[in-house]
Amino acid sequence: EELEHSGNERLAQLMNDIPPAVLADENDEVEAMVPEALSLARSLSLPWVEIYLRHWHLQARGGGFDVVPDAVELLEFSHREEHKACPQSVCTVQDLTIAYGGADGPGFAEERLAASAETLERIDPSWPCFACISAQHVGALNDAGRHEEALAYADRSLAISSGDDEERVTDAAEALIALGRPEEALERLRAAHRRDTRDSVFARSRRLYMAEALLVLGRPAEAREEQLPYEIALREPAYARRWTLIAAGLADAGELENDWRAGSGIERLLDRLLERGRAWDAVRVAAIHGRLALARSARETAEHALATGRAQAERLRDPSRGAAELAELERAVAREPDDTQHALPDTP
Repeated sequence: EELEHSGNERLAQLMNDIPPAVLADENDEVEAMVPEALSLARSLSLPWVEIYLRHWHLQARGGGFDVVPDAVELLEFSHREEHKACPQSVCTVQDLTIAYGGADGPGFAEERLAASAETLERIDPSWPCFACISAQHVGALNDAGRHEEALAYADRSLAISSGDDEERVTDAAEALIALGRPEEALERLRAAHRRDTRDSVFARSRRLYMAEALLVLGRPAEAREEQLPYEIALREPAYARRWTLIAAGLADAGELENDWRAGSGIERLLDRLLERGRAWDAVRVAAIHGRLALARSARETAEHALATGRAQAERLRDPSRGAAELAELERAVAREPDDTQHALPDTP
């Protein structure tokens, strides 16, 4: 309101427009708006507005090694004495945990837990940011393989907070699926879907988890109905790993044709993961990509996937974590007849 009354309507409009664009996964629009908004905020010497804008920009960029330096710098900037009263200074902790989680979720799980726990101790459960930071804590517990704790923490934080529960619903669903309780996960996800009918990042994440739960329950036809449209998965790399996992399950069940089109689609998703530096997701997607390629006798594609997976595994804090999947793919490639007649160029 102050900006509008002082003749800075354009900055006020951008501040209003950027968050919904982020939540709608309209990342290209966000990239177009942020530079102008930041320039205006800095020209008016408004560091709080700068923190707000940079936080939402990081939300659009998601996690990955390429995002980590900017998330670290913003955390430091927002916690300077003259800036730390800005409400979004709390949000920058979430930005950092998202950045590390996207880069190597299990590898940085302990750091994410420490950062989120420290922040949760000093904020009020009635604040919206309590829901966001709680979701990051639950996600880190899941990545650490501590699914019972993740589920308990998600349920406990939901009980004491008044904020949005949508992100914690999907984190709880992930824990339930890992614990062998897919039916319960599906029930929670569908209940959340009935409560929130908006098309948002939360609804899209729920669809992916519902599809996974349905696959585990042996209902692939229903899972195919819930699978996220490919165009959305391509637009936001955070969806790529789970989308590929579900696509592979659908192919195994005969609900998706495993042809060159499927391979091309997964190749593009893998490229998007590499662009953002989502190394752990890239290792797992590469392993699935290679397995599906061999199932259609595309050895060259499988070799390319294997090489990509190995290179990304070297970026992990523990490069051996993806060794078993990649070793299995390597053995499968070695068993496949060499078909040089259909060799791919260097940039397939």
